Amino acid sequence: MVYLICGSTGAGKTTYADRLALKNNALIFSLDRWLKSLFWMDAPTAGTFEWISERIARCEDVIWAQLLQSQRQDHDCILDLGFSEPTQRQKFYDLLRSANLAYELHYLSIPCDERWRRVERRNKNIGAASVLVTKETFDWMESYFVAPSESELRANSGVVITEVPFLETSRVILREPREDEARFFFELDQDPEVMRYLSDGRPTSMDEARASMERVQTVLRTHAGRLGLWWAFKKDTGEFLGWFHFRPGRDTPTDDRNIELGYRLKQKFWRQGFTVEVSQALLELGFRSYGIEAVFAVTMKQNLASRGVMEKLGLQLVGEYVEELFPGSDKRGVRYLLKRADWVRSRR
Repeated sequence: MVYLICGSTGAGKTTYADRLALKNNALIFSLDRWLKSLFWMDAPTAGTFEWISERIARCEDVIWAQLLQSQRQDHDCILDLGFSEPTQRQKFYDLLRSANLAYELHYLSIPCDERWRRVERRNKNIGAASVLVTKETFDWMESYFVAPSESELRANSGVVITEVPFLETSRVILREPREDEARFFFELDQDPEVMRYLSDGRPTSMDEARASMERVQTVLRTHAGRLGLWWAFKKDTGEFLGWFHFRPGRDTPTDDRNIELGYRLKQKFWRQGFTVEVSQALLELGFRSYGIEAVFAVTMKQNLASRGVMEKLGLQLVGEYVEELFPGSDKRGVRYLLKRADWVRSRR
């Protein structure tokens, strides 16, 4: 199967392609990554449309040749080539049909204001797959993009995506928190059992929930949405489960190679395997897609349930420490660690 990812600037095409690749064990061909790696350092100061178009055409030719080779080895492939206008899309429809390859068009239909917000955040932390996009460039690309029509979607096994989750498992969807959703922190933290090892059962106030949201938004902005905290929802009912975080540790906020895993779920969803299921997906994302070196997790020594989750995930106990922020008189904490090499070995 070949998946064609289509959407305007800031729609989340590369993020969606990465998640789809994890889900289907597919190869990704990303035009932005190829262009930035091969040509951007040689670009003229005032790059012309003709200069860019010529190099896009070169990349597309090589990508097509590589895709054919991978298809002979029966690999699913993802084409993250922008597909901004019908002519480019039709070229690949024709190529795929002539090669007798099954394909689907996945169109990311995301509102313009939301896409520009994402672009602004991405501009602050340019990564390997990103290029700085000014508002002038964004507006020009908006005028250039032509969305697939209903008839085009029907003719090419089209799927319309209106929201790109950060991560998806068999039962759970993770999505990014919005700034006005501090109520989810407040709601979750009203249960004394949920807060037992965090505040000795004391519920979180709304002001504390808003402060938590500000910190979360700062981390997400700093890491362009790749690392941070996300709401978890049941896929079948849409119920709010809780949250998961996957980000640098509190004391090492700029270290994106050693990542802290954390989670907090509503009591009604405990002991149903949700924490392990989502955490395993985050580990795979981190080690396979992000290339991180290690994942660690911490908890109170007496929190046996949380320690059990860490051990099920393959994390190893590496030490104890004292954390004055822990509630009660016993302030001993434990730290668990999983190194990349050990994760790779466990997958064999």
